[in-house]
Amino acid sequence: MFSQTKVNKIHIALISTLAVFKHKMIAIPMVIFILLNYKSATFYSNKYHSER
Repeated sequence: MFSQTKVNKIHIALISTLAVFKHKMIAIPMVIFILLNYKSATFYSNKYHSER
């Protein structure tokens, strides 16, 4: 189950990504940056939960 704060963070990321898409030059590196952050964040949260 997603916690409410995690869902809110994902929504903010999606909204900011959509806003950035209007500026095509910034969009691609921004999406890559968000995806990398999201993968590392999920990795660390999974690691944290497995250690508990």
